[in-house]
Order: sequence, then structure tokens, then C-alpha cells
Amino acid sequence: MIFPGIRVQAQLGETLRWGFVCEILEQAPVERLKTVCAVGSPAHSFSPTYMRFLLWLADYYCAFSGDVLRTALPRAIERAFDKAVVSYAAHKDTRDPPMPPGPLTGEQQQAFAAIAAACDSGGHATFLVQGVTGSGKSHIYYHCAHHALEQGKAALVMVPEISLTPQTVSMFTGIFGNEVAVFHSGMTEKERIANWFSVLAGIKRIVIGVRSVIFAPIPRLGLVIVDEEHDSSYAQDEKSFNFNARDAIIMRAKLEGAVVVLGSATPSLESRYNCQLGKYRLLTLARRYNDQSLPRVTLVDMRTERKENNWSLFSRALQEKIACKLERSEQVILLKNRRGFANFLQCGECGHVPLCGQCSVSLTYHKSIGRMVCHYCDSRTLPPETCPSCGGHRLKPAGAGVERVEEELRKLFPGITAVRLDHDAASRANKVGDILETFRSGRAQVLIGTQMVSKGLDFHKVTLVGVILADTGLFMPDFHSSERNFQLLTQVAGRSGRGSSAGEVVLQTYAPDERSIQFAVAQDYDSYYRHELENRRELGFTPFSRGVLVKFLDKTEKRSREAAFYFARAIEGKEGVDVLGPSPAPLFKIRNMFRHFMYIKGRDSVLLHAAVAEGFARFRASSFRKVKVRVAFDPDSLL
Repeated sequence: MIFPGIRVQAQLGETLRWGFVCEILEQAPVERLKTVCAVGSPAHSFSPTYMRFLLWLADYYCAFSGDVLRTALPRAIERAFDKAVVSYAAHKDTRDPPMPPGPLTGEQQQAFAAIAAACDSGGHATFLVQGVTGSGKSHIYYHCAHHALEQGKAALVMVPEISLTPQTVSMFTGIFGNEVAVFHSGMTEKERIANWFSVLAGIKRIVIGVRSVIFAPIPRLGLVIVDEEHDSSYAQDEKSFNFNARDAIIMRAKLEGAVVVLGSATPSLESRYNCQLGKYRLLTLARRYNDQSLPRVTLVDMRTERKENNWSLFSRALQEKIACKLERSEQVILLKNRRGFANFLQCGECGHVPLCGQCSVSLTYHKSIGRMVCHYCDSRTLPPETCPSCGGHRLKPAGAGVERVEEELRKLFPGITAVRLDHDAASRANKVGDILETFRSGRAQVLIGTQMVSKGLDFHKVTLVGVILADTGLFMPDFHSSERNFQLLTQVAGRSGRGSSAGEVVLQTYAPDERSIQFAVAQDYDSYYRHELENRRELGFTPFSRGVLVKFLDKTEKRSREAAFYFARAIEGKEGVDVLGPSPAPLFKIRNMFRHFMYIKGRDSVLLHAAVAEGFARFRASSFRKVKVRVAFDPDSLL
């Protein structure tokens, strides 16, 4: 029997090739079709619903179906199919029975009861669990997953980054044992293949992973959990096939009749607005799990510090609080959301700043490796001994990155034990877990890092969080920047005071009146939501419209620009859409590719999608078809 999702073999050229049936049509779309030579085992096939999901992805995100299938079926898995190296047809069930999750608080029990009732009804529903930092959202996840397994169904758990959510992963494996399959970048090919096929066979029914886990071939999917649903890492961009994993998995759950649980202390405006519209159901957790109060936040105006002749990266208030915490043998987290030692080097005589040869950005100085590094193409070069422009000898670091914070901290507090968590330190340590374990065990008193330190970390001895510069993410040509800044500050503040001792937070800034900072100080999501929602309403941006960012990349500036304007003309005058641009991208050149962007928005998603699809159809038939195009629906960033 042939059905959508089953593997079939056909003659392509001189070789026999395996593929998957996408659709069964009454009329052939082309005159000549290949004859099916063999049909694969139904046990090693996708479900028809899964294939509908893949085809929906291709249609919605204006991608080629081949690109979607290649993303869903990595080459290693395809080879395993071809070689028939894995067979679970006669697998003996040796799974351990799951351990019952721990007790819930009253608030948690109410939220769980609502979700469980939806699961029992057998239909699709989406819930947003909005709980303050430390409210125990993960405990609700465990109970929901346990309930799904009792129903004979499977659960998918999506997290922003496996290495930064060790407690969540370890709790799932502790409760559900070998029912759990975890997909992460550190797996060997053999482990990935074994996990993939055990999920397909229904042997492992709790599947945990990052955004690519939406493609896991899970039979009888009953529950989807998206932890930290606001996180921008769920959006894939700069690929031939770009998608938002949170939005995509909600559609898959809708097709499967599964229940979705979105969780965050700082939900995206879009998700919270969907609750307001009645599309999602809002469940709130207003108290921390241990009944500890939220941390007390102190705002420091760094302009005053400079006027009073304090030129340190650390305000006097932050220095005093760090000293106090160290005396009490408590721990501190410091956030500086910039990699490297200095933002750039600058000549003190002529003002020259060394730029990347492949990208239109300055090179970041990394003192730890003695190199200037481009954070976009990863090119590395030695700092020049003299200025390339004027020959002067006064090249000095300007701005501050996380390495500079670490250096100054050690000067202020000699003998302090500190570890750094950023992309560079984590790659040298081979894994983030080593750094986090050093801090968790108490062998380090201070954890310094970029935004990585704000994500899902739970250290009970941390009683102080210091944000070196709270306005780093602001003043960007992107309407998301305020929301991202509020989320980052609120999330990192929530790392403090999660144990028995009260927490404190110090936010340092040169823009103390900026609204995202003010609301973060108050830890008042609801007021920020209303404020930002009104701004979006006035400007006509999401969630009051749908948006599409289209990027045109070429090795020549002229061709990139002309391709962008051709596309703009192709959709000019289409009903229900507004076109902003085309214009040079904020980052005009990356990896020797010139970039022009346009942002297309419309209130009616059907009209918007139709206009973009028609634009692509005309573009792909034009002389510009070799220009690279990247499209992002409802993008998380315009940069």
C-alpha cells in the first residue's frame, strides 16, 4: 500500500534511488512519471500527517520542498535508511517505568489541571504559561509529560539550547529514564541515528531538543512544550529554508491534534496578544516556587559615576555589593552582552578603526587570544603594530567586552575565583557544562558572561546579579530591540535569589529613563506589554500586521540592489501589502556578499503570502534568479 510518507524506489538516470511519497494526486502534474520499483517498510515511513506538515512548511515559508526535506532528513539518517542499518521491528520493550514527578503548588496544580483537561479532550489547544522567574514552570512540564505518557502518547520538549538547560534535561531523564531521547550537537552520528529510529519506532516517547527537533518523526504526538518561547534562537535565518520553530511546531500540533504549552517569564508580544485574542489560553504563576520574593533591583546612572570621577566599568554601588556577597560566601553573576575585550581598536592620532576585509563591520579585539576577530565571518588577524592609515603608534582598545569586565574584576578583587561563559570560552572548554559545573560546585565565586548567563540557569547561592551596561541592545534599527532588551534584563535578574537568601540586582546604564529599562527595574511585564503594544499599534508592526523580511545577497553591490528593486516592482500595487525598502542592510556586507533588504507587511496574512509567493515566482523566472534570496516570515530581527 502506498501512502504519503512511505519510502519508494524509482529509477533516476542509471541508478535506483529511494525517496518519500509527498502526495497522492488524481491527476499527474507532469506528463512523464517514473515507475515505482519497490516500496519500503511501513515501519520505516513517516505518517501522512507528518508529510502534510513538511509540505505546509515549504508552502508557508516560500521554500523549495527539497530544501525542507533535506532539513527534516539529515544525510546521516538518509544513509541509515539506504543501508537498512537499523531495525526496531522486533524490538523488545525494556523501558523503565517513569518515576512520578514531585508535588505541585496550588498555582501549578491549577495550570496543570487546565492543560491535562485539554489533553483528555483529544483536541488541539495552545496554552501560554507565564510565570515569574523561579516560579517552577518546568515542574508543570514534567507533570504534563507524565500525563501524556499515561494516555499512550508522546511528548516533544523544545528548549533554546541543551547545554544551557541542564537541570531541565536531567530532571526529564531522572523521571522518565530511557523513555527520553535528547538531540544535541555533541552527539555522535551513531547516537543520533539510534535516537532518531527509536523515536520513529515509538520506543522513546519523550523527545527533547533545540529548534530542529520539530522534525523528529514522533508517532502519536500528544503534547508539545516550548520552554522560553520568546527566545530568538528558535528562529532560523540566513539559510535557503528559514523558519520559526515555535510557530512551526504549533502548526504541527494543530495537524496532529496535540496540545501545546508555551512557557516564559517574558512572553513574546505575539504570544501574549494571541491570548488577548482568545487564540491561546493564558495561565499565570505569580509567585516563586519557594515563596521567595523577587530580587530587589537598583538602577545606577553611569553618567553620575563619571561626573564623580569614577571611570571604572563597575559603579561604586556594584563594587560594594560584590564585596558584601563575597564576604558571605555567596555567588555573583555579571552580564556584559559583548564578546571580546574591546569593541574595536582605534588610532588615537587619526581615528582609524580596523575593519573586516569581508564584512562591513569593525574587528573586535580579543585580548585572551591576541587577535582581532570578525564575529560574522570569524576571520582573525593580529593587531597591527602601527596604524594602517597614518602609521601612528597609538592604537588603543575602545569600548568594553566581557573579557575586559573579567580583567577589571580581578584587579578590583585580587584572588577572586571567576569563570567566563561566552561563545569563545565555551568553545575552548569544549562544552558549557564544564564552566557551569565549576560555578555550581562553588569553585568559582563569580560567573561573568554574555546573554548566555540569562538562559535557564538555576544556582541557589547566587544572590547578586550585576548588569554592566543595561542599554547595550538598544538604539538599533529594529523595532524588536526594546522588547529584546526588556526580556534580557528581566531574565538575567531572575537568576538572583532563587535559593533561601533574598536576591539583589544592579542595573548600570547611561539611559536610565528608557522605558524597557524602567519596566525591567519594576519587573513589571504586564505594564511593559501594554506600553509596547501601543507603540506597535501606532506603527502598524506585528502583532497588528504580519511581516516578511526578504534579503538579497550577491557578490556585487549593483546586482544585489537591482535584484531587490526587481522583486519590489514585481509586488508593487498588490492588494493589502506595504513595502518598506529596498535599502542597504544595516550590515551591508557579510562574507563578501552585499545585502539589500525589504520589509513587506500586511494585515491580511493570506494577501501578504499571495503577494510574496507571486514575487518569488516572477523572481525565479528572471535574470536575477542566481542572486541569493533569504526570506523570513515574522522575523525576530531586522538586522
